[in-house]
Amino acid sequence: MNADRNFLPSLLATALLTAAVARESLFAVDDLPPAGAATAGNTESDSPPSKAKLDELIGVLESEDYLTRMGAQSELLALASNHAAIVAEALVGPYLAAKDPDLRARLRLTLWNAKRYEVNERPVGFVGIQMQDSFRQIGNQANAGFQRTVQIVRVIPDTAAAKNDLRIGDQIVGVDGKDFNNGESPSILFKEHISSRTVGEPVDLKIIRGPQELTVKVELGERPMELLGLGGDERAVLDAAFSAFLRESAQKRGLPVPGVSPKESSPDGGDGSDQEPDPFAP
Repeated sequence: MNADRNFLPSLLATALLTAAVARESLFAVDDLPPAGAATAGNTESDSPPSKAKLDELIGVLESEDYLTRMGAQSELLALASNHAAIVAEALVGPYLAAKDPDLRARLRLTLWNAKRYEVNERPVGFVGIQMQDSFRQIGNQANAGFQRTVQIVRVIPDTAAAKNDLRIGDQIVGVDGKDFNNGESPSILFKEHISSRTVGEPVDLKIIRGPQELTVKVELGERPMELLGLGGDERAVLDAAFSAFLRESAQKRGLPVPGVSPKESSPDGGDGSDQEPDPFAP
């Protein structure tokens, strides 16, 4: 039985990488074993891996020999099942710096699954709003500007939003001291930030309500059962948490965020201010 379990990561990694090396993409893996199952009986993987060990395995991913690099990826996946955060932190730097597309694909696939193990080990925080991108005019007419906002279009009953008196029409202009004025969708940035937090964790929301500017501290709650599993929601939460991790890691290292090309736009620029509300938003 233990031999079968130890063989699973290698078999899994082989199947996953066949699709991943053809293109760099976020690839959903629906049959990953639960954390710990991939390495049952393997005492070496029960102990946190050293930086030297992880660096060695990451280096082997560049091997020209297919079986050699697959063995390294299998071992990284096995370690991630017990030590997801450690493995993810070790992988993200090499991934962001990698130039070779095949190596990036291998690193990204392994990194995504490490983050999946990590997210599945913790309950992801939930605010309880439906939202859409919007703009708010600031300044006088002679010198007017526009501020990107997340506009609340629905408050879900019995959620953190309802308990903290968030209201339809409120415009969120910042979360935990960060605003949304970098050219990207405010709703996406907000969702990524919330998905990187856990249930019970407090977040500070900066809100515009009519003429008032408020700071509301919200303790994140759990996603209601009726919203779980609908419309690929689990994958959306994982993708948002993964994107938030990449964004924070790239910014910490002074590197560009993969796949993001910020651009300026105006209220009439069609950047999503008229999009349909997302029923599965945080």
